[in-house]
Amino acid sequence: MGGRPLIASAVSVQIIAVVSIPQSMPKFKREMALKGKWHPIKRPDVDQFVKCALDALNGVVLTDDSVVVSLDATKIYGDPPRVEITVTPMGLVETMNRETGELFTAQGSEGEG
Repeated sequence: MGGRPLIASAVSVQIIAVVSIPQSMPKFKREMALKGKWHPIKRPDVDQFVKCALDALNGVVLTDDSVVVSLDATKIYGDPPRVEITVTPMGLVETMNRETGELFTAQGSEGEG
């Protein structure tokens, strides 16, 4: 993103898919949904959000989604609808220069791993 090098080493990814509350949902369920006590169980499935999010990271943040070694995905109700993605490097971080393909190594936020 913004000319930053791509991450080429192990990462943990957290994905939160926030979906709209249906207009037809009764008020008591709507209030529960906004408090995280009523969960969306209709399509699209959470794995569809995961596939799209990981594909979107390829070549933009990550060299390939194969570097994802830990994944947490959640589907919740909220407003506005969106997908929130957090990528956390684990251990030593290898990055790749987009133009030259040269690899660089640095310490990640998770310490040794």
